[in-house]
Amino acid sequence: MVSMENNVESTLFRLRDEFISRLPDRISSLQVLLDAVVQGDVEAHEILHHTAHSLVGAAGVHRLLRVAEAARTLELLAATLPSDRRADGAVLGALNEALKNLQAQAAYPAPNPIPAPSARALPNRIVIVDDDQEQTGWLRAVLEQAGYQADVFNDLD
Repeated sequence: MVSMENNVESTLFRLRDEFISRLPDRISSLQVLLDAVVQGDVEAHEILHHTAHSLVGAAGVHRLLRVAEAARTLELLAATLPSDRRADGAVLGALNEALKNLQAQAAYPAPNPIPAPSARALPNRIVIVDDDQEQTGWLRAVLEQAGYQADVFNDLD
């Protein structure tokens, strides 16, 4: 059992490191979307919101709590964008500040280690609930490789 736990932990750390290495690309995508919003692209509003939301969940999965919190602020601000017209200057300024904060948090993500498994026997079945299919797919693969049965739910409707 110890070997399996170490294997799962090692794989989760590897996935976390891969996620961190891709953070600059994800933030660049958010910057491109925000630039489109600033230019008046109303269709970019929803995409910005969804992309920020996805980052919140993914950062949370990897216990990058400051990154997740900064992304949540961006997500909440993006949710206030009007769907039928250009956003006003105050909202755009707040979005720019939120993105700058996210960039700062992502530049030096806190080293929050994955908690060590408890001494009790681990359950054989794990349920994963998240709307980010990429993240749930990774977690499912890791857990199933370690001998767990993983059920994934991406949509709660």
